[in-house]
Amino acid sequence: MTSPIKTNANLFFDETPSLWPAYLRAPFKKNTLRNGQDLPQLTGIWRNITFDPAHVNRYRACCGLPEEPAIPWTYPYLFIARLQLRMLTHPAFPLTPLGALHCRNTIVCRETLDPQQTWTAETGFLPSRRVKQGLEIRMDGRLRNDQATPWCCESAYLVRSRRLAGDEETPPEFRFEPVDRADIEFAWSVPAGTGRAYARISGDWNPIHLSDLSARIFSGFPRGVIHGMWSLARCLAGLLASVLRPPFRLDAAFKGPVFMPGSCRAAGKTDGGVTRLDVFCDDNPRPVLQIRISPVDDR
Repeated sequence: MTSPIKTNANLFFDETPSLWPAYLRAPFKKNTLRNGQDLPQLTGIWRNITFDPAHVNRYRACCGLPEEPAIPWTYPYLFIARLQLRMLTHPAFPLTPLGALHCRNTIVCRETLDPQQTWTAETGFLPSRRVKQGLEIRMDGRLRNDQATPWCCESAYLVRSRRLAGDEETPPEFRFEPVDRADIEFAWSVPAGTGRAYARISGDWNPIHLSDLSARIFSGFPRGVIHGMWSLARCLAGLLASVLRPPFRLDAAFKGPVFMPGSCRAAGKTDGGVTRLDVFCDDNPRPVLQIRISPVDDR
């Protein structure tokens, strides 16, 4: 049985949370979590969010998304991720976010997001999982207004650590069946500098995304690696709108790096209303991103 660290804290913001405190703290944080302890109970709440049309359009352009009135389905993650970074670098959080890998993300979209509404973003920690590579931090997130919660997500980040490792397996919903006889195929390129362009929009200035040199120093990768959520958004740009008709659930597993510059191709199929996609980078024969989009029955 685990015992929680005796810390409860709510982070409240009524305007865009600055990420400078997060980036100043991150290099000095250590992994002090002990066996038998769970993570502190921290929550993040950001109120009075409005969608800036200019920012939404820059996001669309960066991710290759079509120009349309609707808010892109991956766009709300920018608000959740900003809150989560503040929580992962909170003084009470007992792990360093440096080197943590975004390994999975689930997004549930129940209705089209109204660009004229005022929103509240909320996020908190779910029970963590001790897997073979280390500790898997799970966080939920939601975007709500006074009437409804049309968008929510669950993110998983892997902190590699032998000391914190266990034997829990990948959840069944992320054990993807191979795609055979693909009837959906498309490709795109990842230009050099895409990581810096996305960082300017998202606020995620993780050095592995900024240049070849910083990627080698901080991760050992030979080249810069684009953000996983950019790859997810860019892949969704190639799908028909009918595939992403709410209510739906999107499960994404980030399996490997997408290098810059580089090229990607998606291969998938729709069967029984469920769409499966595998994304491949350059000449890597293994998928670097796996996606499942399935309908949600809210009756």
